[in-house]
Amino acid sequence: MSVTVIRDAESDWREVSGDWPGKAKAGEPRVLYKMLLPMAPGRPNVQRSRYEPHHFEPPHSHPEDEVIYLLAGGLTFGSEVLGVGDALFVPKDTR
Repeated sequence: MSVTVIRDAESDWREVSGDWPGKAKAGEPRVLYKMLLPMAPGRPNVQRSRYEPHHFEPPHSHPEDEVIYLLAGGLTFGSEVLGVGDALFVPKDTR
């Protein structure tokens, strides 16, 4: 296995797909993301996401573990309130 360098500036911001359940509707806060390291066997998917203020993510789960690290702003997850520098680990299949 070799070392991989990921450069944020080399990735473009994208809109989430139209069939994504959390897709913003007209007038709702948008979600943008950068695919920094696409998922492949033996390595994680690494992406950077930008949620506009007041975005609400409907309850859902993922088939893989997820780590959310806050670079700016804040996040409320259940009763937890997170800020810049905080991280949230969500095990796979956790709703």
